[in-house]
Amino acid sequence: SNNSKVYNNINSVKNCNLESISIDFEQVCFQYPGSNHTILDNISFHISDGEKVSFVGLNGAGKSTIIKLLLRLYEPTSGKIKINGIDIRNLDSKEYYEHIGIVLQDFFIFAYSVIENMCFDKNVEMSKMQNIIKQIGFEERIQRLPKGLYTSLYRNLDEEGVELSGGEGQKLAMARALYKNTSLLILDEPTSSLDPLAEYELFSKMRQISKNNTTIMVSHRLSSTKYSDKIFVFEGGKLVQSGKHTELMNMEGIYRELFMTQAKYYMGEGELYAE
Repeated sequence: SNNSKVYNNINSVKNCNLESISIDFEQVCFQYPGSNHTILDNISFHISDGEKVSFVGLNGAGKSTIIKLLLRLYEPTSGKIKINGIDIRNLDSKEYYEHIGIVLQDFFIFAYSVIENMCFDKNVEMSKMQNIIKQIGFEERIQRLPKGLYTSLYRNLDEEGVELSGGEGQKLAMARALYKNTSLLILDEPTSSLDPLAEYELFSKMRQISKNNTTIMVSHRLSSTKYSDKIFVFEGGKLVQSGKHTELMNMEGIYRELFMTQAKYYMGEGELYAE
């Protein structure tokens, strides 16, 4: 396929420095093959190394498509995506993926132990692992498991395996991505199974948890945005607003409208979104 030719390009740039990552979208447009419908329309933005940014917008605004383009699941119809100034199509795909940690809404937990789900084939650094589990609020649940981190999940391979709830599975998926300690961390609706207060508490710690990683957060609930260095607001496949939370709240536009609409629903939760 055309995509496989690109991903295995013999001219790909290898051994490039991906220990830090900056991202540039330059007039990126995207349409699915055989379709005349524009999903992304002339998108341009810059994310500096180490920035924590949020993508905001209603369903169909184009947020997840941007993530798929960053993951090289699709190619832009036109325009360029650059990582550290290099066209993403020219990066060695294996090397690039080693520097990305991602938590999707459709995460997958394997029928192995908790510790294996976090580490896979990497060396086990117990203090690092326990620190991550504590930071994301998963420590108490791990302590209640019959064998702690060595407890099997699900009963496919172990009759005594433990079933995790949706929210617990999302926390484990996030712990896995954080343990990988990558230059780029992508969180695409990673807390949809958590209640708003639990999500708020988790995102309030994200700056400390993700440290110097470049981080992109996508969420319909706007509890994460107040802690972002920059917020990109998408509507109908276009980038319509960008700035910090306070800047966007002080201007008319879809961000303020979305935020205030959600605030009405959560005022009863300790004025979660008030400020």
